[in-house]
Amino acid sequence: MDMRKLRRFFIKEVGIDDILTEIEPEVDAYGKALAKRGASAPVHGTNGQFTYVVKNYDIQRLCELYLQGKVSELHINYLANLIELSESFKLENDAVREALFELSSPELNGPVNEKSVREIIRNLN
Repeated sequence: MDMRKLRRFFIKEVGIDDILTEIEPEVDAYGKALAKRGASAPVHGTNGQFTYVVKNYDIQRLCELYLQGKVSELHINYLANLIELSESFKLENDAVREALFELSSPELNGPVNEKSVREIIRNLN
């Protein structure tokens, strides 16, 4: 995924459907890799020539889209990994860092579900 497009999502120039269309093949491969015990899951992002500070409300927005059924657990795992690994994104604070860790690492933190996402939103407020 081109990180510039994800930045455009955060600044509300493109919608979530544009992001999902772009990452769908990647998410499919990611999901298959996660299903294999001991396999690493590929995350592909192309860093742009920009820096964007990911704020609490950016992650809250992703969480709300999950609660609305517009993004799946796998999509939110993948997007959180992209943000964490990208050099183009900086994190506003420890709350954002912790939220991304929770969303990107279900093998360590348990599955992303309604209860965990609501807790993440509370912690970001």
